[in-house]
Amino acid sequence: MALKVFVLNNNHQFIVKSEPLASPWDQRAYRLLTQGEWVTGLDLLWLRALQDPRIDHVKKGEHPWNFYDYDLITDFDTAYGEIYYHGAMSLVVIRDDVSGGLHLLEKANKFRKEKLPYLPPQYHLDFWKEGWLLPLRLAYVYLFEYDDLPSAMKYYKETAELLGSPPYLQSLKKRFEQKDGVYIVGLRLLRAMYTNAATEEIKEKLGRRLAVLEFKFQSKQWTDSWAIARKKKQSPNDFALKNNIPSHDPFGGKIVLTSEGIWTTESKLEKVLGL
Repeated sequence: MALKVFVLNNNHQFIVKSEPLASPWDQRAYRLLTQGEWVTGLDLLWLRALQDPRIDHVKKGEHPWNFYDYDLITDFDTAYGEIYYHGAMSLVVIRDDVSGGLHLLEKANKFRKEKLPYLPPQYHLDFWKEGWLLPLRLAYVYLFEYDDLPSAMKYYKETAELLGSPPYLQSLKKRFEQKDGVYIVGLRLLRAMYTNAATEEIKEKLGRRLAVLEFKFQSKQWTDSWAIARKKKQSPNDFALKNNIPSHDPFGGKIVLTSEGIWTTESKLEKVLGL
C-alpha cells in the first residue's frame, strides 16, 4: 500500500485505467466461474487488488470495486488475515471508503472472537499473531473517521485486554474506567491537538470543539450533583448559587434546568467526539 502511494506521487506520467464496475459478487456465479478452483480464484482477486493504482476518493455512500472483492474473499475464506488487515485500511486511508473498511474490520473482529479460538494453532501464527490490531484499528476508525469516542473507547478497552497489545493501552483503559473517563480522555485529546495545531484556522476550530466539550462536561457534573441535591430538597436557585452556575453559557445561550433534572443550555451545541 505504501509502495503504491510512493509510485503515484513520484511518477506524474503514471497512467490510471478506468475503474472496474463496482457491484456485489453473486457467490453462486463465482463458484460456477471458478469451476471448483475457488481458492485460487480468491488469491487472484487479492493479487488484482494489490496491483490497483487508484488513490482517488470514492463518493460518499459508495464503495470501490475492490471492496466487493475483499468482502467476497472473506466470505469464502473467513481466516484470510491479510485482507482484513491491509484491505480494510487501504479502503479507509486511500479510497476514503470508511464504511467499507469498517465493515471488514468488524467482520474480522467477530471472526477473531467467535471462530479463531477453535482453529488449529498454525492459523494463530500465520495470520493472527497480532490479532489485537483489529480492535485497535476499529478504535482508530471510530475516533478519527466518525468522531465517536464512546465507540472507540469500547475497542480501546478490548485491545488493552489482549495479549501483546501496547502497554500504553493499559493506562488508557484505566482512564476510561474512571468516573466520566470518556470526557476526561476526550478533553485531554482535544487539548493536545489544540496545542499542536499546525495553523491558526485549525486551532480556531479545535478551540471551539474544546470549549463545547468543556461546557458539556461541566453541565454533566452539575446534573450529577443536582440528582443528589434535589433528594435533600435543595432549591434550584440555592444549588445554582452554591455551584457558581452562571445564567448564560460561554456561547451566549441561557443555562436552564429541565423538568428531567438536567442542567443544559438553550444554545444549539454540536456533538464533539460523539458527546
